[in-house]
Amino acid sequence: MKIILKIFVMFMLASLPLISVASPDCPYAFLIKTKTLSQATQLTRDRWNLLSDSFMYNNRSWNIIFITEIASAKNNHDALLKGNDNFRHTDITNDDPVPQNSDGMSYCNYTSMTGKNRIAAASFVQDG
Repeated sequence: MKIILKIFVMFMLASLPLISVASPDCPYAFLIKTKTLSQATQLTRDRWNLLSDSFMYNNRSWNIIFITEIASAKNNHDALLKGNDNFRHTDITNDDPVPQNSDGMSYCNYTSMTGKNRIAAASFVQDG
């Protein structure tokens, strides 16, 4: 649960201006939509944070984060079913995001931070 909360906090901080880094590269946008969301956390009555299982890209472990509104979700399982459908129908509006680093995490935003649905990828920075 702590890792999901940390990922959510970092995702929300993505709307703040941060220093861009040249590495790691963000996962290709077409890879993002091939993933299935497998964990759900309710943020507010209608707002959910959905997370994919980890996947490897460029020798780093990444997770997809999808924040969406699901007013009719009765529980986490219901939110995952409806959230995955929302995820499949949400357009990626940033095909080539610039990776950001903050507090030991790299993340990439694939949609606007102000929209109803937000898609990002996050990876924890591993110290050598």
